[in-house]
Amino acid sequence: MRKYWYIAILVFLLLPCSMLFSDQIPGSQFFYLGNGISYFPLGASGVADFMRMDSNLYNPAAYGDLKRVTTDLTLGGLGSDYAQINLRGSFPTNIGVITGNMIVFASQVDLSAGDVVWLKGTFSKPVSEQWLFGTALNMGFVRGGPENQFFASVDIGTIYQKEVSGSGFGFYDHSIGLAFKNLGKNISYTGYDSFPPLSMDVGADLEFLRAGFYRAKGYGHVMLALNPFNQFYGVGIDNIFFDILTLKAGLNFGIEDLNPLALGADLDFSIKDTDMQLAYSVLQTELGGSKEWVHNVG
Repeated sequence: MRKYWYIAILVFLLLPCSMLFSDQIPGSQFFYLGNGISYFPLGASGVADFMRMDSNLYNPAAYGDLKRVTTDLTLGGLGSDYAQINLRGSFPTNIGVITGNMIVFASQVDLSAGDVVWLKGTFSKPVSEQWLFGTALNMGFVRGGPENQFFASVDIGTIYQKEVSGSGFGFYDHSIGLAFKNLGKNISYTGYDSFPPLSMDVGADLEFLRAGFYRAKGYGHVMLALNPFNQFYGVGIDNIFFDILTLKAGLNFGIEDLNPLALGADLDFSIKDTDMQLAYSVLQTELGGSKEWVHNVG
C-alpha cells in the first residue's frame, strides 16, 4: 500500500512543474482533451467512467460490462474553425464486447493539426464483478497539416467499480481508472508536441450526495504525456436531476489556448425499449489568435 502513496505524492508534486512542451499546434487541443464531447465539461475526466457516450475514447475498458448493442454519433467544433465527427458502435459477444470508433477531424486553418481520419477497434470484458479490462488498436492518417503522416498505436486500460447504497452526503458509487494510451507511432510534426498524446491517464469518480430527486457526482484525473513530457489534469461535477437532466461543469488545465472552464448538459430518456441520451457541451478556445466558443452535440 505504501508504494501507491509514493506514486500519488510524486504525481501531485509534478503538477505545478513548469510546462516542458515545445508547442501544441492549433487543433491538437481537442486530442489532448480526449475528443469526447460529453467529457469536455468534466475536466476530460473520463478514464474512470464507463457506459457513457464517449467513454471508450478515455479508457478501452469502459464498455466491458455492456449487455446490449449501443451506438452514438457526436459532432464537435460547431461555430469554430475545426470540426469533429465521432461514430461508435458496441457489440456484446460471448467472449467480450467489441467496439468500433471512427473519428474524422477537419480544420479550416492553414497551420493546424490538419485533417485526421482515426479508426479505433476495442475489445473489453469484465474480469470480476468489480474489475473491467480492455485494449484497443488505433490506426489512421492525417492530411493537410505541416506533413502527411500515418499513425498506429494501442491502448490498455482497467476500471475498478463499486456500488454503494445510501442517502445524504456519503461515499457512494465510485470507480477508479487507469489507462495507457497511444502506445506507438503518433502524429509528430517538427517543432510541435505529438498527438494523440502517448500518455498514462489515472482518475476517479465518486457519487457523494443523494437528496431525493438530486444526485451529485465528482470527477478528477491526471494525465502524464510522455512525448514530450507534460501533465494535464481536470475536475468536474455532474448535477443529476430526476435521473433525466444532468448539468455539468468542469475545469481543464495544461492545454494551451483553452479557457479552463467548460459547461454542458445531458438529457436521458427512453423511447419504448430504447434508452436515449442527448449531450451538449461548450468551451472557449483561442487557437491561432482567434477566440471562439466551441459548441458540441451528440
